[in-house]
Amino acid sequence: MSKKPKLMVIEDDRDIINIIRINFELKGFDVYGCLKSRRGLAESLLELPDAIILDLLMPDKNGWEVLEELKTNPVTRDIPVIICSVMKQPRAIGKAKEMGAFAYVQKPFDSLELISLVEGAIYRNGKRR
Repeated sequence: MSKKPKLMVIEDDRDIINIIRINFELKGFDVYGCLKSRRGLAESLLELPDAIILDLLMPDKNGWEVLEELKTNPVTRDIPVIICSVMKQPRAIGKAKEMGAFAYVQKPFDSLELISLVEGAIYRNGKRR
């Protein structure tokens, strides 16, 4: 039996974490939600998730800083990060890609699209389900 893929959600809105959790658990994922970005960074080092969904507008440490830390740390740099944010500016989307994000999804998001992106990121990263 193959292990369940792990998904880390770093998001300050508990309702969004719960929506993501419900949808991804139905698809066989283990989902870890963190309401604080600093905790998400620490947990990502402990759990080594197969993918991370990251909000940019966080109260304690913004998503740009989190993305930079994830992508410069040799332990986490290969974990695919999907940005999920209300920011719609093309410059923000381009910056996220330049910084190493796998994809950028705007809120409100389509759950099926988000699942497809995460599964694609994991598959591309060599962790087939």
